[in-house]
Amino acid sequence: FMTFVLTFAGTIQTHMQRVVGDYYMDVQESLSIFYLMRWGSGLAVVIGALLFIYSILVVRKREVIEPGPTNPVPGE
Repeated sequence: FMTFVLTFAGTIQTHMQRVVGDYYMDVQESLSIFYLMRWGSGLAVVIGALLFIYSILVVRKREVIEPGPTNPVPGE
């Protein structure tokens, strides 16, 4: 998602500066929604990385699973 947001923002920035002829700071101000979406995507990545690290590092009790009765199946 972040890649598409930045690509689209770059396309719009190029159009607004080269074709329309707007000034750099005016264009940057109008692209603020794309930077907000980029920030949100980065936040989602950081939260996902933290959840991954938490799931790897947290020590859990080992659950003992008792083997059930075995019923042989013909043909195996």
